[in-house]
Amino acid sequence: MRRSHAAHFSSLKCLFQRKGSIVVLAAFLMVLMVACIAFAVDLGCLYVARGQAQGCADAAALAAGWTMAGDDRIRQDSGNAFAAASRKAIETAALEDINHSIRPVAGVPSMSVVSEVLFGRLNNPDNHGEALSFPPPRQCNTVLVRVACTPERNTPVPLFFARIFGLRTAGVKAEAAAIFEDHNTVGFRVTENTPNCSVMPFVVNLKDWQTFLASGTADHWSYSPDTKAVSSGSDGIAELKVFPASQSQGKGKGGGITPGNFGTVDIGNNNNAAPDLWRQIRKGPSADDLAHYGGTLQLDPVTGTLDLNGDTGMTASMKSALDDIIGLPRTILLYSDVRAQGNGTWFTICGFAGVRVVNFDMTSQNKYILVQPTVVVDGTAISGASGSSYFVGPPVHLVR
Repeated sequence: MRRSHAAHFSSLKCLFQRKGSIVVLAAFLMVLMVACIAFAVDLGCLYVARGQAQGCADAAALAAGWTMAGDDRIRQDSGNAFAAASRKAIETAALEDINHSIRPVAGVPSMSVVSEVLFGRLNNPDNHGEALSFPPPRQCNTVLVRVACTPERNTPVPLFFARIFGLRTAGVKAEAAAIFEDHNTVGFRVTENTPNCSVMPFVVNLKDWQTFLASGTADHWSYSPDTKAVSSGSDGIAELKVFPASQSQGKGKGGGITPGNFGTVDIGNNNNAAPDLWRQIRKGPSADDLAHYGGTLQLDPVTGTLDLNGDTGMTASMKSALDDIIGLPRTILLYSDVRAQGNGTWFTICGFAGVRVVNFDMTSQNKYILVQPTVVVDGTAISGASGSSYFVGPPVHLVR
């Protein structure tokens, strides 16, 4: 009986020892489980914040890019353009909900989540390995925006369960690059989403256009981006007289480019009538017009040129159509050579230029059409060789 009692007591002692070990193990596992939960929850919060930061960088880069695609590029006022684009990036980032639960330290001012805005150039945006270069300001075509939600900027991402282990905040970073290509357009392709391109059926000699950009001084008309209106006065952008063409623009007499042709072309049908020209001035060539070229009005990739037939339709009947597009962005064609005359004239098109019509007179004896350069954003524009256009390109878009 005594042995049995001793054995029973020994068994109870072992049982209590095992229970004690289980309690210790359970306590350790609970701590480990809490740590895992903290890691999972806070990692999820950081993942969400990282996505929000990337969205913020994307929005800021696009906003800055659209700001760059403005008339300050025409004025060659890069300092003002860069400053305005940087402000726009910061303003846009401030409107984005990076992390609604960010709580800066009381009494310490928060900085913008935008840590850096860089302006540079990408020669091949499709090559994600290409580093951003920093050429002269006018050659820049890319805005890179970096976003940082970090303790150093007093914009950290707050943590929750990790505070148990002394980790109260963490940081996330993101960057995005937007490109504004307005010198690489080699043609136009009309689609269902973009039913008309911005091209008007007018041509200007390439050399005269380049001379005008280098030394144009006549600045008698002003365009307001706020009211979209044109008025007399200076706005820092000179004007070019497209019609009548000067003698340097071609071989014609009395202001013409060739005898019987003053600088209009047929886009599409070689026998376009006046209503076709009016329509193309107002709305731009349509899919039916471009169907004559296989759906794309484009410079040849080998020669860099395109031949278009001349039209004799520069007449007073254009007055109403021109009046409808005063101040609106449009694209004109640049040519390097012209041959024959009248309806038989052929122009060798070698590029495109963005303009707006600011004034015209098609009814008096001294007819003229006056334009000034402007940035034209055209969803039908096709990018290609650098230097094939002036101030014409596709919409600003993200490339990084």
